[in-house]
Amino acid sequence: MGTFQPNPLVGFGILVGGVALAALAADARLALVALVAQYVGGAMVMAGLAPAVAWLHLAVGGLAALILYLGIRARPADGTERALTLRLPFRLAALVLTLTAAGVLAVRWPLPYASDLTSLACYALAAGFIAQMGLFREPARAGMATLTLLIAASVFAQAAGGSLFLIGLLLAAHLLTGLAAGHLHSIRTAAQEGSE
Repeated sequence: MGTFQPNPLVGFGILVGGVALAALAADARLALVALVAQYVGGAMVMAGLAPAVAWLHLAVGGLAALILYLGIRARPADGTERALTLRLPFRLAALVLTLTAAGVLAVRWPLPYASDLTSLACYALAAGFIAQMGLFREPARAGMATLTLLIAASVFAQAAGGSLFLIGLLLAAHLLTGLAAGHLHSIRTAAQEGSE
């Protein structure tokens, strides 16, 4: 009986869907689901290169998402977060522009040591980072955007044959980013509740 090999094209589709949902979702909890989809898609793209590292990446990503969830579960009830969120048509336009730029960059300047699909996935994740950082102001959303960029770094490091030390540093960065973003978001929420 052979080992399970996920289809990297399906993984790429899940990854891009997660990037799109993260940029379009006004609710941070829905964006967190999109982040998990990005981790799943990234692991499926990486599985053809090194299945063990891909599954470890998925486990660490799930743990980072859980840490971030613990920080964002208490949200202000006054709609402050929604007031800072731009309208859906603007978010959609920003997403389309960034993903289009990612596709052009992937065709014109593919990443070294990476297949075309891996290069396109890394550029799409970088586009998701830019879209989220430009559209949202909450610490949790900035943390999710940074985790999106770290997924791109992990996928590229695996494609480029990065050392175990480098991969370990990237995985630690995922956890620390989730912890920092969740902590900052909980502090901000507590400060808003204390000022009322």
